[in-house]
Amino acid sequence: MLEESLGADSAFPTWLQPHNDVSAESNRLPSVAVDLAARLVDGRRASLLLPSPQEDGLLTLAAATGISRPIINRVRVRLGEPVAGAVALERRPLLVNQREVRPGHRDRGYLTGGFLSVPVPLAGGACGVLSVADARRPEGFQVADLRALEALTTQVTTGLDHQQLRQRAYADERTIHQLRRQVIEVQEAERQRLARDLHDEAGHALTAAVLRLDLEIAKQLDDSAAIVALNRAREQLVECAQTLHTIAFNLRPRILEDFGLHAALRSLARHISEQSDLQVAVEITGDVWTLAEMEELAILRVAQEALTNTQKHAHASIVLISLHYDARQLTLRIEDDGVGFAPASSGSPAKRERVSMGIHGMCERIELLNGSFWIGPGSYGGTVVSAVLPR
Repeated sequence: MLEESLGADSAFPTWLQPHNDVSAESNRLPSVAVDLAARLVDGRRASLLLPSPQEDGLLTLAAATGISRPIINRVRVRLGEPVAGAVALERRPLLVNQREVRPGHRDRGYLTGGFLSVPVPLAGGACGVLSVADARRPEGFQVADLRALEALTTQVTTGLDHQQLRQRAYADERTIHQLRRQVIEVQEAERQRLARDLHDEAGHALTAAVLRLDLEIAKQLDDSAAIVALNRAREQLVECAQTLHTIAFNLRPRILEDFGLHAALRSLARHISEQSDLQVAVEITGDVWTLAEMEELAILRVAQEALTNTQKHAHASIVLISLHYDARQLTLRIEDDGVGFAPASSGSPAKRERVSMGIHGMCERIELLNGSFWIGPGSYGGTVVSAVLPR
């Protein structure tokens, strides 16, 4: 009954719903429970008291019907206090039909003409209380009403436990989300430091060594063997400097900080085109708006990983990187004309693992920014990598 009243989405989802959905269910379930309780035993008023999350031994009103707002706002019941506190402490249902003023509530004018109170045991050993007061029938509440309310309470307990598990799962998911984001931020900070060290220290040292070799070569007049040896050493140093530059760029391109994402993507495309037979083009469309640093990094990292996979596995000749801005989102699309691939089934286990980890890394970066990621076959063959970030 309770599940049907809440609707189909009360089932535990595969993916956690957003926080506002969890909060909505948190407010809805107690309200549905008290409404059903009042209708089930034909009472004028109903309430659900639950343990306070802020203070042990205190019950607060989670939902009520037929009770005035001033009373609702000030209801606080200690465990053991009459009547609800005693029911929660002793975990025994209570049926009262005589018209009486509840002890301790004379000054509040909380007059009742009989009531039912049933304990609501919860996970972790806590207990709440579901109560219905003021029977509409002249004969008042009956034992059958108490049994019906106890049956409803079983469903309420299940629903509340399920809701609590969902809230905990969502809280854990948020914690994991924050930890993943912090890990990526730490990784990027370390990459930035290493890239600067490589560029500013090792890079400058290699440049200075090449200049010294140029001076030595200029001093050599007749010794051709010495010139050949020096030129070979110079070529090796230049090659080493180029490799170092590539490593530093892959770690954290300075152009991203100095000139932004678009310049970094074009630089990446030019670098790939120069170092391989792959022709890479960049297309930027729409009304450009400013991205946060983590968003720029995520887009760049997806482009880097996608191009790396294309070079190693796609046997492609052309890649198009398109970046489209609109009023609601930014869409990155990387499409090649290669053979395509199926990460789950093609290649050696080691190759599948490397590809799978790369895809997982791209997906995680985008999803941590509340975006969506997709990879699959293109319309005319090849592979498409798509990432969407909300504005």
